[in-house]
Amino acid sequence: MSTEEDIDRQDGAERRIENHLTPPIGTTFFRFERITLANQQAMEFSSLQDFSQFNYNLTWEIDVYKYAVNGDPRDPDFAANNGQIYVIIVHRGAVRSGQNRHDMRFFFSVSPSFTNNVPLTALHQLPRSGSGVSNGDNLHYEIDFRQTFQMLNNQGNNHFSFDARYFENVVRIESMQISELNGQAARFTISPNTSAGLTSLPANRVYPVQGFSVFTSRDFSTWPIEFLFLHNSGFVAHHNVMPPRLNINRSISLDF
Repeated sequence: MSTEEDIDRQDGAERRIENHLTPPIGTTFFRFERITLANQQAMEFSSLQDFSQFNYNLTWEIDVYKYAVNGDPRDPDFAANNGQIYVIIVHRGAVRSGQNRHDMRFFFSVSPSFTNNVPLTALHQLPRSGSGVSNGDNLHYEIDFRQTFQMLNNQGNNHFSFDARYFENVVRIESMQISELNGQAARFTISPNTSAGLTSLPANRVYPVQGFSVFTSRDFSTWPIEFLFLHNSGFVAHHNVMPPRLNINRSISLDF
C-alpha cells in the first residue's frame, strides 16, 4: 500500500490525495494499469454564428485497478459464490482553456464500447453531484471511497481482507462537477457554477480533470472488455457550432 500527498494550493485549500488501492505484494487476482488517453491534445473549433474562436488543450490519464474478490475467478462457481470483478478508474489531467469566451461545459464518460454485450454495472462516480461545499463562487468536493475486499494470496490458497481506500479533495474554481450513472456508463461534467449564478467558465484557466469511477461484473469469461472513453464539450448557450468530440476505445484486460 502507498500513500501519496500532493500539495496544490487552489482557493486557499491544500490538495490532498491518499491512495490505498494497491493490496500487498503477493496478492492473487489483482492488476494495475496506467493509460494516457490524451496528452495536451488541441481541441479547436469556430462558431458558425459569429465566427468567434474556441480552443482548449486536453490531458486525460487514468489509473486502472482490477480486483477479483470472494474467490478464484476461474472457478465455474465464481458468480454463484458471490464472486465479483471490481474495476476502479482514477481520472486525472487538465483542461487548459484558451484566451476566449468559454460559456461551455466539458464532458467525460466511461462505458463498455458499443460492440460489447457484457454484464457490467457502473457502481459509483465520485465526487457525487450536489456534494460540493460552497466558498464564494467556488465549490469544494471530496472523493472518499472505502470498501473491504475479500481477496486471495499465496497463489490463491489463502484468504485475507484488504481495506481499499482512496481520498482526494476536488476544488472547482467558479465551476461545479456533475456526476451521473446510467446502467453501464459513468459520467462527469465540469460546468459553470450555476448555484452561484455563473453562466460561463472563465477563459485562460486550467480546469483539473478529477474523478473516480467504479464498475463491477460477475462474469469473468467476458474479459477482456473494450471500454469507450468519451470526451466532448458543449455550450451553455447555442452558438451554431459542433464542438470537437474525442472517442477512445481501449481494451481493459484482467490478465490474472
